[in-house]
Amino acid sequence: MFAKDAGERVKIAVSREVLAYMSLQPAAANQGNVAGAISGAIKLGAIAGVGASVLIDSTNAVNKIVELNQALDEQNIPSEGRWIALPAWYCALLKVGDLRRSDITGDSTGVIRNGLIGQVDRTMIYMTNGLHTATDGDAATSTYVLCGTKEASSFAAQITKTDTLKIQNAFGESDDYETLLAA
Repeated sequence: MFAKDAGERVKIAVSREVLAYMSLQPAAANQGNVAGAISGAIKLGAIAGVGASVLIDSTNAVNKIVELNQALDEQNIPSEGRWIALPAWYCALLKVGDLRRSDITGDSTGVIRNGLIGQVDRTMIYMTNGLHTATDGDAATSTYVLCGTKEASSFAAQITKTDTLKIQNAFGESDDYETLLAA
């Protein structure tokens, strides 16, 4: 139980660190309010400047995913294996927007019934609370949304040493969760 909890905590910490790093690395044609290697007219938002960020709501949430794909298409990025990492609030907007209708998705139940978003415009959607945020020019919190392909990035890690907490003044090892967390 403790190892599983510790593993989950490590996964969250690593995820936040990797996603924060990736947020600051996109090509110029894949970010900002003049994104698109060919068109230069895709408004994906920016952190600097008043009014530079893009407000996402249930009416434009799907459109922004399509525009992200357009930016990737203009750079000849393959469609196979595309993904997008979205915060929980964005996923909720997708569920209450047009995707909730089963006749649009082709699914007999629709996302509002089963809670699964799946793919939008060739892109698999993943929810994460680990995306990087920053205060924009309007003093509002903006979230960096990441998308790409499986081939575009990788991460590897290794835990080289683990240890158990020895109980002081007794024999054995601690199974007290609070003691383990304090260590």
